[in-house]
Amino acid sequence: MQNKKTIIGAIFSSNTIADSIKTMTLDPQYEVRMSVAGLEIAVTEAISMEKDGVEVILSHTGTSNLLQENIKIPVISVHHSSLDLIGAVMKASGLGHKILIPNFREKLQKIDLITRLFQVEVIEGIYHDSRSLEELVYQSSLDGCEVVVGGGLGVEFALKYGMKGVEIEVSADTVKTSFDNAISVVRASRREKARMRRLHSIIDSVAEGIISVDQDGLLKTVNRNARKILNIGDKNITNTPYQEHLPWGLYDQVLKTETKINDRVEQINGQLYITNYSPVFLGSKVLGCISTLQNSSRLMQSEHEVRRSLAKGMVAKYTINDLIWSSSKMAHIIETIKNFSHTECTVLITGETGTGKEIVAQGIHQLSSRKAQPFVSINCAALPEHLLESELFGYEGGAFTGSKKTGKPGLFEMAHEGTILLDEISATSLKVQTLMLRVLQEREVMRIGGDRLIPVNVRVIANANKELCAEITNGSFREDLYFRLNVLQINIPPLRERVEDIPVLVKWYISKFSLKYKLNPISIPVQFMEKLLHHSWPGNVRQLINFTEQIVIMCQVHFNSGIFENLYHQLIQYSPDLPALNIEKPIHSTNHSPHSDQGNADFNFEIREKTLEHEAYLISAALERTKHNKSKAAAYLGISRTTLYNKMKTLNLP
Repeated sequence: MQNKKTIIGAIFSSNTIADSIKTMTLDPQYEVRMSVAGLEIAVTEAISMEKDGVEVILSHTGTSNLLQENIKIPVISVHHSSLDLIGAVMKASGLGHKILIPNFREKLQKIDLITRLFQVEVIEGIYHDSRSLEELVYQSSLDGCEVVVGGGLGVEFALKYGMKGVEIEVSADTVKTSFDNAISVVRASRREKARMRRLHSIIDSVAEGIISVDQDGLLKTVNRNARKILNIGDKNITNTPYQEHLPWGLYDQVLKTETKINDRVEQINGQLYITNYSPVFLGSKVLGCISTLQNSSRLMQSEHEVRRSLAKGMVAKYTINDLIWSSSKMAHIIETIKNFSHTECTVLITGETGTGKEIVAQGIHQLSSRKAQPFVSINCAALPEHLLESELFGYEGGAFTGSKKTGKPGLFEMAHEGTILLDEISATSLKVQTLMLRVLQEREVMRIGGDRLIPVNVRVIANANKELCAEITNGSFREDLYFRLNVLQINIPPLRERVEDIPVLVKWYISKFSLKYKLNPISIPVQFMEKLLHHSWPGNVRQLINFTEQIVIMCQVHFNSGIFENLYHQLIQYSPDLPALNIEKPIHSTNHSPHSDQGNADFNFEIREKTLEHEAYLISAALERTKHNKSKAAAYLGISRTTLYNKMKTLNLP
């Protein structure tokens, strides 16, 4: 890109200096605009040059001082040297004995030396403008002055009033040096202007309003967004007292106390803004104050986007379509999920391990209005108390040994606008329960080591595989937290209470694992399926899935009864409290072929018909194994004693 041509102005009252500049050989990239004028007329010429793009002006001493007061572009003063003055006085001494040397606003130094050197009488006069210069020359003529030594305008006035005039000539080297200085000033000015343009562009591009004042409270910087906030358009308010436009500002307080003011809420033109003030120092001296204005609603939106970014990847992977079922109990669960998902209420999901509580929780989220927002899950039983607390509620930088210097948001913050699943909530300590209660009540979080409350909009779903009422009774779970969690409740029945789902689940997962391992799906004959129906499945669906994957891998292509019996024997060896029941008695006998579609249809029908018979058999077997100790039998079956008594009454069991 071609460099911009440098335009230099030259304003002198002396034709001699003007002629000297005209004879200079200049590079084509420089252009000189000349004007022969002095004092007030020179000011008018300079203002015109400034408007025309002149970047720097050269002028003689007195005129240059006036120009600096009236224009914004740099002015280079071309000074005559002491030798230049002595040469002019020597020439004047040959024209007269009494000499006037006018000087702009201040006296010359060592004027008596010139007097002794040339044996002349020197009158030194002070002038401030062309009128006072002319008056000085006129008065000197009345006092018998014969010669005026000075600039072009002074010589012009000398001739006007009958005196002789000697112009102080400036050497060509001085003019050349001044010209070089002017070029250097232009280059530096261009660099500074480019830097300031970049700085202003940066300041204007910032989403916040930025305002600065100097130590006197005068406005110095008001960026584009601040202008919009203050509704002042392009009005120039620079160098005006801030109180005229920002009467709510705290700049005086900051300048006086030399301390910051952070996160102050101000109402400006009907909108709420978060304002921050900081003093500006040069060393230990305060030079001013800078403030930022942030729209509170935009700040909240930005915070929301940050939270969403932090929660990236925290999404629900399952839907209710991932629940495989055919029982009426699960049909009721599905309807309940759909009904609950359209509310904002807290949900407590209870059920034994492996029944699919997390799938239900994710299904609720996926059907809710929050489905596009984060789904954050944490297993409360997997972390010790101090780690669980920091994970849930976050911490400020340096809150404890090993913490990040920048701090860390907690999972409640990261789940903002979405859903948080508190899995195994019964495993939490009373301290963590107390903190959770505050979040559920106030929807506010305070980080560890923090001093401010952070609002969170989050739906809470809690999972528990223990009966929380019993936990409340023994003092390990807060009753008030239980009532906060138990707004809506879903209890997922264990697999042994919905045996109709077992064949459907087995068939589904055989198909899934066969596809995964690129094998042909096997078919489990009815008499072997009945063994699965008799098992109590303490690990519920998760245990059934593991069993299905094992048999698919080991049988490879065709069902093998030996492999099945071996895996089944391993299966029944596990019991949470007692030795496994070796239940091999079938619920019913059947002659249907395992490969007959009609046989399978009849089999499924008979399963539904025999559900109560199956429950009665399991309960009787458990009672027999535990020598009719109902507490142990209930524990073995994974139900409460109350549930056991109710089932025994319904089934007419002794």
